[in-house]
Amino acid sequence: VNISGQDKLDLLLISRIGCLRAGTRFNSRGINDDGNVANFVETEQIIVTNKAVASFTQIRGSIPVFWEQEKSKQVTLTRSLDASVPAFTKHFLDLTSTYNYTH
Repeated sequence: VNISGQDKLDLLLISRIGCLRAGTRFNSRGINDDGNVANFVETEQIIVTNKAVASFTQIRGSIPVFWEQEKSKQVTLTRSLDASVPAFTKHFLDLTSTYNYTH
């Protein structure tokens, strides 16, 4: 892309689908005991110019507690929140280990 005769700009968009808690969107929900959430996707945006390279990574996934959702769209917690704490904690420790600074 040329912007008004300025330097060349390349934009790359890469998405990676997680495989640690696989399943179709409406059949796999929540978290497992290993701290892996369903429907996890990491998307990286990279901008390259003649002068610089910049990158931004964004992640998304299912809410990290044990839950399910029937066709009625009613959400049901399948374990208590206290029982979800170990997997929830592991999930966020894994995220900070992989991505360092997260917010």
